[in-house]
Amino acid sequence: MKKSAVLTMAMGLGLATTLCAEPLLTDITTYEAVVLDSASGETLATGGAWEWQDLSVQTMTAVPGGIGRTIAVKCRNAAGQTIFGGAINVEVLAAPFSPFYPPDPSGAVSLDFYAENYTLTVFVNGMTYVGSMILLPAEDDPVVPEVKAVAVDIKPGSVKNPFNMRSKGVLPVALIGSADLDVTQVDLGSVMLAGLVPVKTAMADIQEDGYVDIVMHFRDQDVAGLLAGSEDGEVVGLELTGEMMDGMLITGADSLTLIGDHGKKAGKGR
Repeated sequence: MKKSAVLTMAMGLGLATTLCAEPLLTDITTYEAVVLDSASGETLATGGAWEWQDLSVQTMTAVPGGIGRTIAVKCRNAAGQTIFGGAINVEVLAAPFSPFYPPDPSGAVSLDFYAENYTLTVFVNGMTYVGSMILLPAEDDPVVPEVKAVAVDIKPGSVKNPFNMRSKGVLPVALIGSADLDVTQVDLGSVMLAGLVPVKTAMADIQEDGYVDIVMHFRDQDVAGLLAGSEDGEVVGLELTGEMMDGMLITGADSLTLIGDHGKKAGKGR
């Protein structure tokens, strides 16, 4: 998609919000972006420095896709000082499906940054809206939300975690408590599995180690919908995300092994 189309999409969504603060937007001369692994904090890609122009788009290429990404931006004045910053967290960063633009085999994507007022809106491959970040005054680098890595166990008691795409039941997923994680302090309303909300949640010490765990159940067909197009025997990772009562973000992942007929085989005869 052309950059002009990205501009049209962003303005049509009405996503920009003006925030009056000192210093002024007119003080920004350049900005740059970084993509981090949300769990480890590892830098995966950088972009810029770009010249700041309101109602413009800049593109960052060769960004590794995957589960759990943080996109952060810092804006500098003519003296090179960081005066504004912002960040957003993305559960899954992946190329949108398009018959005209096949995805990169490596899983890499491009990010388009659309600047309007004090907001940067981000798109993947010029097509899919990722999120918007309001630029806030900053004396240094933008504050990236603190993320804590947690232990997640899909289908507790199973090793390979087989999953039948045709199942009509529920998938149990446990958030494991420990000396470093008091799950009673987790905001249960914030917990999702790859964007899915559990249909049932309970507390239990399933590890029998003296620490309470959270056991959630997700509809199998909701999970199957996320995995449409996958192959039999494929191992697929799913990320669990949430937030503690104190605002700290949590993230952890486990995998499923897909089994059964996924509808990929042609029918016999006509």
